Amino acid sequence: MDTKRQIAKTYLQALENSNENVIVSLFAKEGLVFSPLYGEMRAADFYKKLFQDSLDSSIEWKRFFENDKEAVVNFTYHWTMKNGEKTAFDCVDIFDFNDKNQITLLTIIYDTARTRPSFDKLNQK
Repeated sequence: MDTKRQIAKTYLQALENSNENVIVSLFAKEGLVFSPLYGEMRAADFYKKLFQDSLDSSIEWKRFFENDKEAVVNFTYHWTMKNGEKTAFDCVDIFDFNDKNQITLLTIIYDTARTRPSFDKLNQK
């Protein structure tokens, strides 16, 4: 069984590479994501939408913490949206795990003040 640190590293690598299949495989069947921009969604739906809205991303890993049922990763996320807008923000992801080390809930925390205006332009016609 993978450790929480290995799962977090696999998650961030897949996020950086827009690998939806790998990310979704890390979640329990009904796993959820709570995002400041997208709200609460099933993991499969969230990553499908995120990757549709993305051209590129890169990640700078900063810190990792864990206990029996949770892990926390702090990183900088550099994101190029599908409309060419670029943003970067310091992010904290909180992973809740079940007994099989599958992610049941991912809570994403970051300040959206600089990102929201560009994000809001994504689906404007």
